[in-house]
Amino acid sequence: MAKFLVTVLVVVAAGATAQGSLFGLFGPPAGVGFPGGVAPGGFPSFGPPRAVFEGAQFVPAVCPPFPGEKYRTKTLQQVEGLAVDATLPEDLRQRTVQLRSSAVAGFDRCDELAQVCNPLVIKQRFVCYSTQKKETEADVKLVKDEAKARARVAAGKQ
Repeated sequence: MAKFLVTVLVVVAAGATAQGSLFGLFGPPAGVGFPGGVAPGGFPSFGPPRAVFEGAQFVPAVCPPFPGEKYRTKTLQQVEGLAVDATLPEDLRQRTVQLRSSAVAGFDRCDELAQVCNPLVIKQRFVCYSTQKKETEADVKLVKDEAKARARVAAGKQ
């Protein structure tokens, strides 16, 4: 029991002395951690260099081209190809026009994430693009299936 108490006392004393800093008794060297070496709210001053928070040194001058544009182009080509199909009934053609406008609006919402050249934002934008692509392709498939079902019913009645 005495060893346990001594161990707890040493751990508490060491923790109080270091105050949670990963840099030991004297805190981080100048320029590392929060600006001025002081964390908000009295928290220990450890973490990434200050430039990570400011983002100035890690943002490239020109963002690389976004690879998700091919999703937009390919998906909208599928929708437009369906819209010009002569065998498609008029109500499904109108539905295709609405589908195209909603797909364009969805991709435009994804483009709103492109205001910042940050790897995390680029990943979020890519996920947004792929989700929009999947939803639009599912809607295109529903329209095609509906047209096929109507054609089968019409062929069965004749």
